[in-house]
Amino acid sequence: MSFNKYFMFRILPQRILNQSIVCSLMKKVLLQLAFCILIFSSQPTFAELVKDDSIVGLWMTAEQEGLIKIYKNTNTIEGLVFKSVNPKDANRVDINNPDPEQRNRSLLGLVILKGFNFDGEKRWTGGEIYDPKTGMTYQASLELINENKLALRGYVGIPLFGRTENWTRKNRSFLNGPMPVGELH
Repeated sequence: MSFNKYFMFRILPQRILNQSIVCSLMKKVLLQLAFCILIFSSQPTFAELVKDDSIVGLWMTAEQEGLIKIYKNTNTIEGLVFKSVNPKDANRVDINNPDPEQRNRSLLGLVILKGFNFDGEKRWTGGEIYDPKTGMTYQASLELINENKLALRGYVGIPLFGRTENWTRKNRSFLNGPMPVGELH
């Protein structure tokens, strides 16, 4: 067999076959890579999933003293004391309120968060928080850190001079069983 025939029938087909295998493998890899990029780039981030009512629900305070029910009231977000963890606090009243006429009102059901507006990201601003322990009202902002963690920042004047607490989301199953003492029905 001459070299030309050998080259034509043995070496050339193997080179073409090897190149086509490499090309098909490269095509598969590139297609899979493009598919992965498309899938992962089209997945929304947590901040993109947050809606103006994503914050609505039951939240345990940082000190684990009570549950706050955050709800939407017309166009703003509000929150009230929903449950006291300590049964002794079931009949507690707002004794530290600066207004003497309001010192006999129950803490249970008391609106402590008012006037929060969603800013389009994962924050609610422009609101205020009432602290029944001191009777003081502070400017505040809320930020959803993740689905189950809420950062509440209370401050006077500017947010730089304030304090942040992290609250934890609780679901209704947390309240299963008989209605505990000190819970809003």
